Amino acid sequence: MSFSKKIKIIRKKNNLTQHELAEKVNVSRKTVSGWENDRSMPDDNLLSIISQAFDILIDDLREDCTYTDFLAKIEADNNEANDQSLAYLVGLQLILIFLSYISLAYIVRLPIITILLIINTSFISKVLNKKSKKRLDEAVNSIKRILILGSVNFVIGIVSTNIGLISKQGLDNLISSVTGAYVGTIIHVLVLTIAVDICCRYKAIQSISWKDLVCNLFK
Repeated sequence: MSFSKKIKIIRKKNNLTQHELAEKVNVSRKTVSGWENDRSMPDDNLLSIISQAFDILIDDLREDCTYTDFLAKIEADNNEANDQSLAYLVGLQLILIFLSYISLAYIVRLPIITILLIINTSFISKVLNKKSKKRLDEAVNSIKRILILGSVNFVIGIVSTNIGLISKQGLDNLISSVTGAYVGTIIHVLVLTIAVDICCRYKAIQSISWKDLVCNLFK
């Protein structure tokens, strides 16, 4: 398969026009047209840019192969890149969860941690949903985890909130301040519980131990 066919496959697979592809790799639309019509070939520097832009090995762009083999290579390269990105996101998730438990236990509420957990959890969830559709048994296990984790986190949160309010404001002012504090605690607990569940789901899909999951942070 010629490079002209490969670059056309890459462009269409990513739903790009020739102009959009040109902008992505910093060339003119005329240059992309020349590639696709087999009038020219990118130099090594441009091949490297294309490789990085679409997570494809340079050798896969250079070597001759069949249409089916090239599609399989693209899929394999993309999966490897997605797995690496997902591992980084899960590593960040573990750090945020650790900070969240410190926040929960010591009533030092840091809204930025909760916000980052929400954003990171949504990214991981989106990638996991593409990687593996949630089956009925997985959904049931997820609900069980959320109920158990949620109950434990709720108890920790409520106890630490009461201790924090009493120590800061005294028992007499506890009632007047309790509503706002409890609302914040419940939101924090809910986000934290879902965040932990996402890590459990990732662990199950990747079939790795908690030890390996934590060790990946230091690789």
